[in-house]
Amino acid sequence: MRKAPMLVGILLVFGFLSADSLAQLRKKNWEIGGYVGQAFYATELELNDENLFGLRVAYSITKWLGVEVSFDRSSTEVDTAGSTLLSLGPLPGEEFSMDVDTFKVDFVINAASGHRRWRGYALVGLGRIEFNENQDFIPGVVQPGNTSSSIFDIGGGARWFLTDLISFRADLRLEYALGDAFSNLKPTVGVSFHLGGEGARDLDADGVSDVKDECADTPSGATVDIHGCTSDSDNDEALDGLDQCPGTPEGWPVDDVGCPTDADGDEVPDGADQCADTPEGARVDDQGCPLDTDKDEIFDGLDECEGTIEGAVVDGVGCPIDSDKDGVFDGIDQCEDTPTRVVVDTVGCPVDSDKDGIFDGLDQCPGSVPGTRVDETGCPRIRPAVGEKLILEGVVFDPGSDILARDSYPVLDEVLITMQYYDDWKFEIQGHTDSDGMVDANQSLSDRRARSILRWFLDNGIDPERLTSKGFGESTPLTDNLTDIGKTRNRRVELLRTQ
Repeated sequence: MRKAPMLVGILLVFGFLSADSLAQLRKKNWEIGGYVGQAFYATELELNDENLFGLRVAYSITKWLGVEVSFDRSSTEVDTAGSTLLSLGPLPGEEFSMDVDTFKVDFVINAASGHRRWRGYALVGLGRIEFNENQDFIPGVVQPGNTSSSIFDIGGGARWFLTDLISFRADLRLEYALGDAFSNLKPTVGVSFHLGGEGARDLDADGVSDVKDECADTPSGATVDIHGCTSDSDNDEALDGLDQCPGTPEGWPVDDVGCPTDADGDEVPDGADQCADTPEGARVDDQGCPLDTDKDEIFDGLDECEGTIEGAVVDGVGCPIDSDKDGVFDGIDQCEDTPTRVVVDTVGCPVDSDKDGIFDGLDQCPGSVPGTRVDETGCPRIRPAVGEKLILEGVVFDPGSDILARDSYPVLDEVLITMQYYDDWKFEIQGHTDSDGMVDANQSLSDRRARSILRWFLDNGIDPERLTSKGFGESTPLTDNLTDIGKTRNRRVELLRTQ
């Protein structure tokens, strides 16, 4: 029997090998069961090793500590003389039958276990063993010896749970007699029923007890079926119960919590986004593709000038460029480099409404009669100020008469344009002669010549209220009359603006 302590030690170590967490053990639980086994008696008892049967009742005080009361019986025989159970041994060849009853009260120390069905434990306690002869002894020949003894019990074992309420047990116990110094070894197997107490152990806390759980180590919070297995209704690899976005369309990429990813941040999930890598801030359609409502190649949301006319050239933020500042955008402007302030048409080309060669906007005299010769400001070239007197160079008459020479008409046409354009201006036509001839004759000639020009303007539509005429004869020469050149200068017609 010296190997018995070693065997018990091995079984105790085996029972505690899988220790993980006491928190999963049950407390306040009753256990009722039966068991069978083999009794290996101490050599000095001279008993045959026999089968045994027994009953046990246990109660778990805490998750790791319980109390067990057990009783077992083995029917055996004393088959050799010299047993310590007899004071006088039997005659050679005689045998005596005997029942061996054992009562024990043990503490059960539960081992923590990470396994769903297996759990180890150790036992230590005290008890009583009784040897009951089943026949009368022959006085003076055979007398009973030690028939009972207090024992110290130590052992261990393991349970295997068939269901939450039923488990199988395998024990190995060493019973050491306190007063008689013998020890018995008893390996047993049995079945137990578990009643009351806290709920069955559920290591992964999924609501399905370990013995029913076909899918151990379920993540906390995951929804499981009756077998303790997780589900993934939307097939996104994020378990139901942990999936914060249930119902994700199949095939969409999701993050760790089961929500669709949106790598480009356009609020269209990657699984539906047909235009990945959309620039941040761009507005997109239902398929995640950037919108460009005005077709300027700058996406809506990034376009700071939405509604740009199609075809216009834009800058980096989608605003139309107008290089010549004429109000018509580049790309639409068919006349680039238009001068500043020039009025343009819808395609950016300068407008010259009066066809005088000076663009509107620069033309200070819009509305000139077509064909009018104007200066660089677009105004008639003859523009005297009030009180200013102009010599009408080129206006000549037939010698000694008031008949206009045809060469005079171009000059008078230009004056006529001025009078027509500035229709509120008033003028005095002044005639002058040289000193040839009589003074009175020259005075009369100058009057007639001035009236002749006045009549020409009247004939061409000028209001007579705006014109007067006057002759000055030879009284206001520009130079002397000593030379033909001087005389020619002095023979002149002048235009005085009076209003």
